[in-house]
Amino acid sequence: MKALESIRFAVKSIINHKLRSILTIVGLIVGVASIIIIVTMGQMAEASLKSQFAGPDGNIVSINYNPFAGEGDTSLIDVNVNESPKISETDIIEIRKSEKVKNLILSNTNTIKLQGQQNEIVQADLLGIEETSFNNKGVEVIKGKNLTPFDFQFGKSSAIISEELESELLGNKVKQEIIGSIINVNGYPVEIAGVYKETNNALSLNSNKMIVSLQLYQNIFKSSSIDTIEVEAFSVEDMESAGKEVVNILNKNKGEQFTGQFEVLNLEEMKKGVSALTNTLTLLIGGIASISLFVAGIGVMNIMLISVTERTKEIGIRKALGATRGLILFQFLIESIMLTLLGGILGIILAYGSISVIALIFDWKVVFSPIIIIAALSFLVILGIIFGIIPANKAAKLKPVEAFRFE
Repeated sequence: MKALESIRFAVKSIINHKLRSILTIVGLIVGVASIIIIVTMGQMAEASLKSQFAGPDGNIVSINYNPFAGEGDTSLIDVNVNESPKISETDIIEIRKSEKVKNLILSNTNTIKLQGQQNEIVQADLLGIEETSFNNKGVEVIKGKNLTPFDFQFGKSSAIISEELESELLGNKVKQEIIGSIINVNGYPVEIAGVYKETNNALSLNSNKMIVSLQLYQNIFKSSSIDTIEVEAFSVEDMESAGKEVVNILNKNKGEQFTGQFEVLNLEEMKKGVSALTNTLTLLIGGIASISLFVAGIGVMNIMLISVTERTKEIGIRKALGATRGLILFQFLIESIMLTLLGGILGIILAYGSISVIALIFDWKVVFSPIIIIAALSFLVILGIIFGIIPANKAAKLKPVEAFRFE
């Protein structure tokens, strides 16, 4: 019963000093919200990057050529890092016969120079891709029209360009319509059918891009070879075996003049690298943000010390009426913990409201981790105890006679 009375006194004290309590709580709200937002954003960014490595269905693996992975004592002089075996139509036919391969995602990429509307030279990446693979590239046409099955089937001279490339090509002529215009690509006339924005561009290095059908790309560069190949397995469990089978076929056919090897891109290692990077950044920025929470804790201690001073006579009266030292200590600790918890709960609400908005802007999947909430609330209780113990102990040690004489 005495414990409940102490809680009632603590609540009454907080309510009676509204402005002071609100100002103290605001600091806690900002500190808690900052830390939760930073940690959660790190988790969402990590999840977004990892999903891009694995593809939309999670069972796509990339095949890379490593010029330094050959057997024997090949020196750096013998290795030409700028040359790699081309993947031929014969390779593709042989790979498609594999029972472990569900689909192949074939594409070619090359850097091109385009002439802008004001005769300036604009550098861009040209991507040639198959129709079946096009859906995996995460683009949304915002102007004009998308590439059609007819474009892919017959290699029609149509392209879609990124909104960044559109801006570069137009320069200051922002009102000019670029849709339907003809642009020279490596001596080949190509019509711009549409403008797109990327819905998944976290790994993009160059934002100036043009996408055409793989057949048109091969016509432009007069080559039927493939530069980039990704393998879609029937399940996540089959990814490794499917990737290895494709690698064995490509290495068998690559030619003796190439000393390197085709390799399966190690997704797990890349995911670990992403996790290490995001965790380090989150820890660093979170540590900086936690300073605000520490300052807010000092504010709680300051307010509680003021509260003890203001209520010295009240404490003396309670002790004279039989309140024990432990009960007084409990009352002020409860008041400190209630302040930190109230600020923490409001901070959590603010944090997850902000996270929802951030996820909407960056098109990330919202992550609500119960562990973070439990950890935050637990930490706030500890914070309340740590920063409340000194004022509470000061109040508990007051002698009734000294309290009555306090002015």
